[in-house]
Amino acid sequence: MVFILGKKTTSLLVVWLLISLSFTSLGTNIDKNINNVEQVAKTSYEEQDLVLLHGEFYLTLDALESVDSFNVKYVFPLDYQFQVPILLYLLNDSTADILDYKIQTDDDGLNKIVNFTIGHMEKNEKSKIHFSAWALVKNEKFEDLPSNVKIPTKEELPEDTKQWLVSTEVVQVDHPLIKLRAKLLRGFTDNIITLVKRVAKFTCNHKWILFYLECKLNFWFSQDALTTLLLSGDCPGKSHLGCALLRANGVPARVIYGVPANTGWYASHSMVEYYVPGYGWVFSELPQGYITYEPITRLILRISFPWEENDTINYSRSERVIGLHRWYWIGNENITSGVIGSMMHNTLENEIVTDPVTANETFNLTRTVYILYEYYQQMDLEGDNLIHFQNAVSYQKEAVFELTDSDNLFDYTSFLEKAKYEYKQIIL
Repeated sequence: MVFILGKKTTSLLVVWLLISLSFTSLGTNIDKNINNVEQVAKTSYEEQDLVLLHGEFYLTLDALESVDSFNVKYVFPLDYQFQVPILLYLLNDSTADILDYKIQTDDDGLNKIVNFTIGHMEKNEKSKIHFSAWALVKNEKFEDLPSNVKIPTKEELPEDTKQWLVSTEVVQVDHPLIKLRAKLLRGFTDNIITLVKRVAKFTCNHKWILFYLECKLNFWFSQDALTTLLLSGDCPGKSHLGCALLRANGVPARVIYGVPANTGWYASHSMVEYYVPGYGWVFSELPQGYITYEPITRLILRISFPWEENDTINYSRSERVIGLHRWYWIGNENITSGVIGSMMHNTLENEIVTDPVTANETFNLTRTVYILYEYYQQMDLEGDNLIHFQNAVSYQKEAVFELTDSDNLFDYTSFLEKAKYEYKQIIL
């Protein structure tokens, strides 16, 4: 027998189903098997890992109408804590008429972008930007993360962290269902670390059957926190949910995204940083259940600010599936990139284990040379100044190739010292 339900009855049943799914396992012990969550790694202070990561990026451009020159902004590896970029290299198979490009600090004062100036394109013309970027990572194990830190009041937080407590379109901190789940996860604990473990376990395992079906069917729902709470989600949705649950408990949390190593081509991968008073921002993989995560395989491309959470793009071909953070911006409405018109890949080129002093010296020299590279790369140099700049960039390339093929940090730093010398010869 087939029952035909009225629209009102059907709507009520759908609402009831979503709410019931949201509250599944509310009565379970949220600390059960908590030790399954990744604990902070402990290693010897006598060793430090340095990793060379190589990112490859492309962006296709399709002209809907004929246009004059325009700008395209694309994310670039962050100069941030444990990671420093080294160099950008424009690949020969780029077909776009690239008139100029400059690495710049974005308007937020933290993120890096490459600002490409593209020449005239005819209607229906297609072209491609294809470039590589290298970064040096000084691996961080977060072994000094305290095991017990009191959840702060808002007044106790540094002013610049409070913006990552707000409710946004994809991190709906103020929604009653988010607030209720956040309260249940916190329980009676006043310890940030305990709370983060519970949130990590919840976001990782939440509605895994629905997540499995979404993966198999390639059918995704919106990647905002609320939809993920009700129907599961991929890494953007789980990151948004993790941030929402932490923010609702007074812990600043933000999405940080990039691309893992050796995993094929990605659109981007979302992760989470949360703030621990007296310690700082902690890099984690909450979508995978880890409260800390070594950045050894992650090329970090952008930290998302709250206003960017209100300007996410479609996650797939469906208009309903929002929530993917932007990693490129095209400055002309008549130029599009299509659904999968931009992808990125990350390769771990080499890993060197050395002593902390050598690692720090190598890392700091890499940062010093990169700052000079970015500074002069934005200028229109001429004559001897241009020659010195070109010589310096050549030495940086040699340093990258040396570190790709060898564990000899001496030769790597020797090339960087030569690059630094050439930059110092530039007279403005």
